[in-house]
Amino acid sequence: MKNELLVFASKDHPLYKKLKENDLLTHELKKEGLDPIHEKNIDIKYIFDFSLGRDEEKAHILTHLAKKFEVPIFSDLSCVHGERIIELYPSVKGAFSAAFLTPTNTFEGYAKNDEDFLVMESFFHLIGMKLFRVENPGHGFTLGRTLSMIINEGFFALDDYLATEKNIDLAMKYGVNYPLGPMEWYQMIGPKPVYQLLESLHLTTGDKRYIPASGLKEAFERE
Repeated sequence: MKNELLVFASKDHPLYKKLKENDLLTHELKKEGLDPIHEKNIDIKYIFDFSLGRDEEKAHILTHLAKKFEVPIFSDLSCVHGERIIELYPSVKGAFSAAFLTPTNTFEGYAKNDEDFLVMESFFHLIGMKLFRVENPGHGFTLGRTLSMIINEGFFALDDYLATEKNIDLAMKYGVNYPLGPMEWYQMIGPKPVYQLLESLHLTTGDKRYIPASGLKEAFERE
């Protein structure tokens, strides 16, 4: 399968190192965009997109790929409006939310048909990860939305000097039996996926619940 793939990832994607260690990255994603791909490669059968970015940045990358290649694209839609992306880009045959790491190394995945889901599942097995299938690629998928809001609440507590990071984590782990506390999860994921998903949700819905805390915004801007 490896020889049939075009795979790229943002360097700040939580799985970037894992992809690199397993010799799966074929292109680097730079600030100005994807490494130039001047010619169609007839050997490529599948594209896996692990880019992190705002909705318009994801759209730019997918438009570029769809023009260059007539092959299925499987895209990480952790930070964007997944249903809209799937609707706009027919070449995106599957989606996953892999920027929100879990202790079980399991991620949400979506595909309309079984064959495409099996392709995604096989790829994630190459890096020792698992997918579970969901019915639709909701905004950031369910886990991403939930974790982002929990982490954001942790930052609001820090902003208001209500508790320390340690106490915030202990409260969530022992109070509601979460495997990790909000700040521990944040350390695994990093600021970019959390901030950009909240930003996208707020822009789409106008709901004030999704406004990023000032501490989270500052962490994102330092990246």
